[in-house]
Amino acid sequence: LDVLNSATLVQNTRARFKEDVIYTYISEILIAVNPFKYIDGLYTEEKKSMYKGVNWTTLEPHVYAAAEMAFKHMELQSQSQSLLVSGESGAGKTETNKQLMDYLIWRAGTDKSKSSKRDLSKMIMDTNPVLEAFGNAKNSRNKNSSRFGKYVNLKFNRDLQVMGAEIRTFLLEKSRVTSTSLAGERSYHIFYQVIQGGSPGTLSVCPPSLKGKKPDDFSYTSMSGTSTVPGVDDGKDLLEVDAGLATCNFTEDDRLNTFKVCAAILNIGNIKLEAKADDTVEVSPAAVAAQKEAESLLGVGDLGKLLVEKVVHSPRSKSEYHIALDLNSATNQRDALVKHIYTMLFNLIVARVNLNIEVEKDFHKFIGLLDVFGFEVFQTNSFEQLCINYANERLHNFFLMRVFEVEIELYRMQNLQVPALNYPDNAKVIELLEKSPTGIFPLLDAQCKMPKGSDKGFAATAQKTHAGHPGFSTLSASPLKIKGGPSDDIAFVISHFAGDVCYTCTNFLEKNVDQLSAQFETELKESKQPIVVQMVTLHSGKPLNLGGSATPRKTKTSGQMSARGGTARGDKKEKPSAAEQKGSVGKKFLVNLKQLMREIATTHPYFIRCIKPNSNLAPVEFNVSMVLGQLEKSGTIECVKLMQEGYPSRAPYEDLTHRFKDALPDFMLAMEAQDFVQLLLLACNCQSGDYQLGQDMVFFRANKGGVLQELMMMRKDDVAQKIVENARNTGLANGDPQMATFLEKLEGFVAARKEARRQAMEIFVGTVVATLGLFKWVKWGEKRAILDDKAAKKVQAIQRGKLARIHVENKRRQAREKKEAEEAAIAAAKAAEEAAKRAEESAGAEAQEALEAAKRAQAAAEAAAKEAQAATQAMVDAERAEAQASKVADAVNAEATARANADRKKLDLSLEQDDDLDDEAHDKWFKMVGNQEYHRFLMCKGVEWGFQYHNFYGDWELADADPICHARPHYVHNTMYGGYAHLFHTMDPHYNVPRWVIGPAPGNENGWAFCESDTDRPNKAQTTWISWDGFEWHSCKTFRFVPKEHELDGLSDEEDFIDDDEDIDPDFLATLEGGDEGGDEK
Repeated sequence: LDVLNSATLVQNTRARFKEDVIYTYISEILIAVNPFKYIDGLYTEEKKSMYKGVNWTTLEPHVYAAAEMAFKHMELQSQSQSLLVSGESGAGKTETNKQLMDYLIWRAGTDKSKSSKRDLSKMIMDTNPVLEAFGNAKNSRNKNSSRFGKYVNLKFNRDLQVMGAEIRTFLLEKSRVTSTSLAGERSYHIFYQVIQGGSPGTLSVCPPSLKGKKPDDFSYTSMSGTSTVPGVDDGKDLLEVDAGLATCNFTEDDRLNTFKVCAAILNIGNIKLEAKADDTVEVSPAAVAAQKEAESLLGVGDLGKLLVEKVVHSPRSKSEYHIALDLNSATNQRDALVKHIYTMLFNLIVARVNLNIEVEKDFHKFIGLLDVFGFEVFQTNSFEQLCINYANERLHNFFLMRVFEVEIELYRMQNLQVPALNYPDNAKVIELLEKSPTGIFPLLDAQCKMPKGSDKGFAATAQKTHAGHPGFSTLSASPLKIKGGPSDDIAFVISHFAGDVCYTCTNFLEKNVDQLSAQFETELKESKQPIVVQMVTLHSGKPLNLGGSATPRKTKTSGQMSARGGTARGDKKEKPSAAEQKGSVGKKFLVNLKQLMREIATTHPYFIRCIKPNSNLAPVEFNVSMVLGQLEKSGTIECVKLMQEGYPSRAPYEDLTHRFKDALPDFMLAMEAQDFVQLLLLACNCQSGDYQLGQDMVFFRANKGGVLQELMMMRKDDVAQKIVENARNTGLANGDPQMATFLEKLEGFVAARKEARRQAMEIFVGTVVATLGLFKWVKWGEKRAILDDKAAKKVQAIQRGKLARIHVENKRRQAREKKEAEEAAIAAAKAAEEAAKRAEESAGAEAQEALEAAKRAQAAAEAAAKEAQAATQAMVDAERAEAQASKVADAVNAEATARANADRKKLDLSLEQDDDLDDEAHDKWFKMVGNQEYHRFLMCKGVEWGFQYHNFYGDWELADADPICHARPHYVHNTMYGGYAHLFHTMDPHYNVPRWVIGPAPGNENGWAFCESDTDRPNKAQTTWISWDGFEWHSCKTFRFVPKEHELDGLSDEEDFIDDDEDIDPDFLATLEGGDEGGDEK
């Protein structure tokens, strides 16, 4: 767009939407408008192939382009990535995340070393229908609304193949199981699926007791009067869920037992309780059958008794007291049990899924995919909405920090012009919610610890503490006050970035404590149902024993962060952390959310804003004011202004120099960094107006980020030639003698390199030809020997044939002559009397003829002997030829072997000179400098979120250039926003005191932070660090450096977030009480 503002942005988005083009870029931010219909050809294999390896600016905006951008950035920059999808309910976040995951797995492929397992990519993708069934539901704004947050961490090996994944879930809305009473809404999909699957002839793993049942037969699935969703086949969807569980190694028994737990929940909901005359409570006789069925499905004993009483254990007397409950309390206890059972089942499914897709060895980098429901405002907003909206405040704050505050600070540091912007800062709202001890969540924890804390006491305390806060007000002082609504004593209003929300505090304390009663936990532990035992085992933080093995299997669970359900998080720990074991639901949620944000802060993030075009979920319809409101509340409109005036893409000079140093001449590398980068950008024909040169980074204007990607993807050997060509074509040397001289030298470098390549190619080709010729002669020798052998055998065969024919001919002639002699003798005897004279003459003639025949036979014998002698001689000659051919072949083979050995030695010598990765684990984490060994990497921990956060937190690497400063190691940190920070040792010139310093460059005695210490390693420093927060210097008690000796070291450290777990001063609480029940009791 030539003119970019809110009006043109919405108009352009609308015009594209009308043409079924649902994706739009705002710089690197992707806008995705939900079409509420199927668009042919939008997600296909052909479409994936179009975006693979392609610069994202050259094709139409698409979710595949965003995934490709993250993948290429991970490949080129060797940095982990994150794709953060946000938007209100019904905007299409779940589908967008599925398409992102599908493309990344397709793009990277999977680790071939996992071939012994089932198809890893299928296992990861098959988690989607499973988690959607157990975590999604229909509400008034979305027929497939995610009622939990999900963070999927795809792990990649060094070949950038997917080697595993981890799923973390949070904010499961467990109250939806028992209280879905609004018209048009349903409970979780899985309940309707198992009821439909129980119909005759559908699925064998469904509990038999559900056959013939309908949603109207159960209280929990009939509250709202909505049991079906248009276009959704619950029975068919259950088949996908069953197949997904099977892919994740759930046996048929496991799947049956899982569905049995769902059926048990439905039956517990049908256990109607009624009050007796003596005010005690019992199970209604009509509900006994449902009770027995639930007990059978769960494998437990008498539930009826447990539901109507509360068991209290006295730690002093070690006694057990049974307290009868009234009807309302018993009903609440029944529903609380159901919510805990469902939460534990959900957590177990996620944990077991993770067991099958987990990484069994060190990973290289990761890409995180965040899918969290958007900001929520209902007619009645409770504890769940407070947690959801706090999570959105945190994500929005990260967006502001990433796009605005850090961006503006970076422009100033780099001496670039900073555009004037007014953006909404929500830091005060976050402080209002989380700051200890006066934040909303800490005040709620304090009220829960009081002997008679109450929801009204909490509301009164919050109102008194935050009176006058710009982000907090009472309901009566707010425009949200309506007739018949809640009163001030049970409600308050918070001004979030997306608008004001009135929170009704009813059941806040109960939901924040959220503990499974010991009586139910004991009963469930003794269940005859294996999956129920696994659920309770996981809930208690113990390792699972899957498959009945003697040794419990260590369970790497889901990283669960729950304000609506129990916890099930874990990385490599077997037990929950200390904060999780003794903290409230709110506190655990705050800790885990901060940890997630810390992890995301180490990545290069990409933001995807999902937009809901209308509230009717109708295709084609586009509500301009509704879309504009979403863009404004998300900060996208202000982002447009920054992107229009700012520089969204950038690269450090050092990175560009390091990447192309082997492809460019020394005289160019010796230039000033700015001059070098300016000339380097000629390789991609980048115009001077497309970028700005900062102190140590080059910045590209909006829509010019593709230039940087084009440069990073260019063949290194082509860079020098491209610089010369583009400089000549644009006439840069005209009238500039210095540029002309430079280009002549660079042309000489290019020509010399071409000549060197030509000579090398000639040598290579000659070697190849000689080698092929040698092989040719070897083959010729072998073939010649074979032919000579065949020739000798053929000569022998001919001679033997001749001799045989002569022998046969002689035999035939002798037989013929004998016969003729006998016939002649008979004829002579008969004619003897008549021709005596003539007999005598005939005898003489026959004698003469016999003599002639003898002579002829003798001659034939002599000829045959000569032929035999010649054949013998031919055989001797053939043997001699064969021996000579064998000798030649041996000589050729010997020469070929000698040359091959020589080539192999040259190859081994060449391989020894290659810069391969060091296989020694020690050398990966340590480096010798001089005669000292230093850690290659340090992890900076204990950093408080604020002004200098990005300059401190994360990995620090021993500097390649000048690794020693003041006789101590010098470390460099590549910040999350592309800059560099240095950790070095120096002397304070005023007081001559040694100190470790973090600053923009070695030599500055103050920098951004320092600690006075003379240790030889920064991780050994015991003194407190002092940092600059933008206004003044202050101490950082938890700030420290820790050596990194493993891929997973320092990925996250929960202790950085956990507040002191000390109780709030009772005197302080007393000052906050304002005459309510809690205050009187206090």
